[in-house]
Amino acid sequence: MIGAIQETGRVGPAELITTQPYVELDKRGITEGHVMRFVLIALLLLAEVTNATETFECQSGDYWDIDGKILVTARVFVESGGATIEVAGVVYLANYRVTGFNRRWDFVEVTDERYDYAFIMKPAGRATYYDFSKSASVKNEFPTQSFICKQTKSDPD
Repeated sequence: MIGAIQETGRVGPAELITTQPYVELDKRGITEGHVMRFVLIALLLLAEVTNATETFECQSGDYWDIDGKILVTARVFVESGGATIEVAGVVYLANYRVTGFNRRWDFVEVTDERYDYAFIMKPAGRATYYDFSKSASVKNEFPTQSFICKQTKSDPD
């Protein structure tokens, strides 16, 4: 619905009137942009994981253990421009980019272009996780965890 939900003081279906260009929930002014972002996230997360163009599986530590537990799965959907980070059964929509030789997934957006978390992978598969959620500046943060990753799927489209 692309309109506002306003109370008219009546009880029943007649109390829903669409007159403003935003949806008002709990007086927080959820904009149409928020609704569209939610729809995009939902559609991306509902897409089959097998449609990922590139998939990386990551374990904690410095060396790959063939029997080791996969803690992080990072995916890139080149065709749609989307990306996800999956950890502990939770899938986050991520802002993905390549910076120099490094791949970077930023997730949990706080404001435009400001994210709480980053996952950065070097070409040899070494990755670091950064938590900016309690930091005023992202420039002086140290990684809170390191991983070793390997590419498990690549679609050479």
